[in-house]
Amino acid sequence: MRAAPLLALAILAGCATPPGVASPAAERPAAACPPSRDWGAHIDLAREGSNRLRLYVHGEVDVPAGMVATLRAGPRDRMDPPTQRFALELRRGRGAGGRHVVGGSVGTPPIQYRQILVTCGGETIGRIDGIDVETAD
Repeated sequence: MRAAPLLALAILAGCATPPGVASPAAERPAAACPPSRDWGAHIDLAREGSNRLRLYVHGEVDVPAGMVATLRAGPRDRMDPPTQRFALELRRGRGAGGRHVVGGSVGTPPIQYRQILVTCGGETIGRIDGIDVETAD
């Protein structure tokens, strides 16, 4: 019996949505992934003087004003050669809008990849064939 008055107060204050009624957030469309292009990858030493290799992935993204884009390394499958995944993530921040180069890396890469996939919101927005991954000399 005590929950009903609290729910009524929460609804009046805008903190809760009664059962069966869509919340205002549900009515807003999900943020779409920004346009991107020129995805590339290379394998290189982690830093000068190091003998550890890293896979570096980069691309250009049209970032909306007030947002910051990052590229996060995801899982690598167990196929031979494997596919490595990266995810483009947007979050609110003080970023200036416009075209930005984003990049990410992952350590201990195999010498060869089947492909590298870049996703955003569950959609593939970039695909790099393994043959296009350059390895430093």
